[in-house]
Amino acid sequence: MLVLHIVIPLLLASALLYLFVLWRPNTVERDIFPEAKRGKKQKHVLFVTAHPDDECMFFSPTLAALSRRPDVTISLLCLSKGDYDGQGDVRKRELLKASVHFGLTPDSVIIVDDPHLPDNPKKAWNIALVAKTVEAVAAAGDVDAIFTFDHIG
Repeated sequence: MLVLHIVIPLLLASALLYLFVLWRPNTVERDIFPEAKRGKKQKHVLFVTAHPDDECMFFSPTLAALSRRPDVTISLLCLSKGDYDGQGDVRKRELLKASVHFGLTPDSVIIVDDPHLPDNPKKAWNIALVAKTVEAVAAAGDVDAIFTFDHIG
């Protein structure tokens, strides 16, 4: 009775869950690009982070999935070199090294070192400056989609 009412339904539910996860379309394959950009053969995705290591901590699965797509070029814009603890140069090197694992070249990684965008949790960044920086990079690179944080970070 236990087998019939508990074990078999659990096995069926597990098998269905496994099939759903294994056989569903790759979530990155869905249309992440605006309709006007879907016809482009090569698409350009820009990741925008605040500090070195954010790309690994928050975007690794997406970066890894998109880096496997031959129709996608990836760039990374990091808005600070992560110098809060005086290790900015080390963190810049680490970011460039980590980006190679996602198939990025050093040319596709932009690290901003602007005193108006300090790596300091006690200093708020100028939103207009951040927007202007992202907009300039996106326009120069003909970017089709941007991945970043929301207004809370």
